[in-house]
Parts: sequence; structure tokens; C-alpha cells
Amino acid sequence: MTKGAQLIKEWRTGRGMTQYDLGVACGLSPSTAGARISTYEAGKCIPDPSRLAKIEDVTGVPMRAWTERLEQDQAKAS
Repeated sequence: MTKGAQLIKEWRTGRGMTQYDLGVACGLSPSTAGARISTYEAGKCIPDPSRLAKIEDVTGVPMRAWTERLEQDQAKAS
């Protein structure tokens, strides 16, 4: 698991939220919420800036922390 993905998962599980719960709280469609968060946590895709902003609103973790870790992960994967 990548560091950025780990950060999302740690925050979510530390609050007893499912992937679905976090996705819906971030404004994702209930039909795709769990699957979308799963792809973020698996490091298969990086949320776009507007989605990161919503994750920041829900979690209280600054977007900069998410993007720095996610960009580091992406650079390592290349």
C-alpha cells in the first residue's frame, strides 16, 4: 500500500468508517462510493483536486498532506 493510500485508510478506519461511508460523506454517488474510495486506498488512482478538497473537508486533514503523499507514491510507481 502506498503512503497516500495508507493515510486515507488510516484516517477512515480510525473513525470506524467504511469506504462507502467516506465516499458518500465526500459527495460520491452511493452506487460508486465504496469502490471509488477502494481505488484511492489501493493506489490505483489519485483523486482529482476537487475530490481531494472534499476529502479534506470531511477529514480535516489538509489537502497538501494528501497531495504530497499521493504525488510521492505516483513518482515511485513511475
